[in-house]
Amino acid sequence: MKPLNTIKCELAGAANTEKAKSMKKYFQAKPGGYGEGDIFMGITVPKQGEIAKKHYKQISLAEVVELLKQPIHEYRLTAILCLCVSSKMLKILSVMN
Repeated sequence: MKPLNTIKCELAGAANTEKAKSMKKYFQAKPGGYGEGDIFMGITVPKQGEIAKKHYKQISLAEVVELLKQPIHEYRLTAILCLCVSSKMLKILSVMN
């Protein structure tokens, strides 16, 4: 399975409809609101970080871009977290060399 699909499956497995409702309200996902058009799965940031750390080495830049284009908030944030983890690891490696 492609890393992109694996990430989507893991996020779907971590979804929480009650949290999604409160996130939708918090991010004002209503017409004219800050998060207008966003879809929420109700996944905590720490859980998304776990998923990003697990898959950042396998996911391609094209797949990250595909996640960033999605209307689902957690897809976009997990994509950004994959980039952050990757960047942090590169900095650590450069300091070690």
